[in-house]
Amino acid sequence: MTDAAARPLVRIQNLAKSFGKVQAVRDASMTILPGQIYALLGRNGAGKTTALRILLGLARADRGQLELFGQPLARHRFDALRRIGAMVEAPSAYRHLTGRENLLVTCRLRGLAAAAADDALALVGLVDAKNRKVKGYSLGMRGRLGLASALLGSPELVILDEPLNGLDPSGIREVRALIKAMPERGVTVLLSSHQLGEVEQVATHVGILHDGISRFEGPLQELRAAAKPALRLRTTSDARVETMLTPMCTQLEHTADGLWVLQEPNRSAAAINRELVQAGIDVHHLEPHAASLEDLFLELTDAAAGEAA
Repeated sequence: MTDAAARPLVRIQNLAKSFGKVQAVRDASMTILPGQIYALLGRNGAGKTTALRILLGLARADRGQLELFGQPLARHRFDALRRIGAMVEAPSAYRHLTGRENLLVTCRLRGLAAAAADDALALVGLVDAKNRKVKGYSLGMRGRLGLASALLGSPELVILDEPLNGLDPSGIREVRALIKAMPERGVTVLLSSHQLGEVEQVATHVGILHDGISRFEGPLQELRAAAKPALRLRTTSDARVETMLTPMCTQLEHTADGLWVLQEPNRSAAAINRELVQAGIDVHHLEPHAASLEDLFLELTDAAAGEAA
């Protein structure tokens, strides 16, 4: 990787922003490298949208260092923003205009050639529908049109705030595929979403905000690696299993899906299965459980809330 490729597109350190007595962001930090799909996650009120708006010049930070493309944002704001595409909150469009006409309006405002609209429509697969009025578009097509607007002018960085909101399953699948393909086109993605199951399918890196403070930042696989392994068991005698495994496992929980066992690192699934069978307990089902992004997010933010209490 060259030095230019390794240089962060976005670097935020110790960001803070208040609105009157409400402190929206307390201490947020973020580093995004080229080619990443970076998901900024947090509960409602965590400060995600405020951080994105500051990056886009729509709000001014009270404190913190902000760099875009290796330059301080305060000194190079307009040059940097020309290299960014954004879809913040719900994408809006003129329903009485065609998809292409909507993009041409934005092109004129930004001083872009009409060819930019055609290029963006091709990227999101709307060429065949470009001359249809937007009022006849499906939810997925409107989501793709919003992405096309964000992709006008071949930006290096695209910022998407809740890009899946309001979409039906078909629309979510369409937009998900587009986001996953963006790094192949040389576009780095910063997105925010509450739909963690969808984020898990596209994100390479994650930043988690809680109460305006950064609680985690790094590759998604690094966050997964921090989770303890677990097993789901179905046996002929859960009571005997609990007696046997309690000394060697940190936590056992009975649910409708079976007995959940939080393993110690030195106890493999094979070893646990072998000991149960040797004790005369039939194991009908044994399934390793990988924590989902939702599990990891809730565990981390619940722990942060407990510390603050």
